[in-house]
Amino acid sequence: MPAFALYGGRGSTNTDRVRLTLAEGDFTNYELVLLNLQKGEQKSEENMKRHPWGKIVKYLLSLFPRGWFTLYESRVIYKHLARKYSFPLLPPESDVEAVALFDQAQSTEMLLRLSKDGQRGVPRKNAPHQFSGRGC
Repeated sequence: MPAFALYGGRGSTNTDRVRLTLAEGDFTNYELVLLNLQKGEQKSEENMKRHPWGKIVKYLLSLFPRGWFTLYESRVIYKHLARKYSFPLLPPESDVEAVALFDQAQSTEMLLRLSKDGQRGVPRKNAPHQFSGRGC
């Protein structure tokens, strides 16, 4: 029986991010449930129960008899998997500077991807750790 189910889609960066984490940890005991994004399966009523925004990726862990443990953000999922299965992909909590740099890199990625108007954020020249006020 698989340890958990991972819901995702072909060509999804978020799905690939979690699958790469699993591959790096040499973990294969999971079920991959592929949703057809072209058909809009991510917006189905059934999927909306698993992900409140009708997106992908989802991680479902059976915690019987208590029910299911569900995560639906890829960055949270890969951190959870790395900790739960002791994959050597995260800096040790005892190295607070390394953890801070990791968190900073993750935040920077998010800021570059998203802004209030849905456009990519724009880093200021000569200051790669700072971002313009344009929606960030």
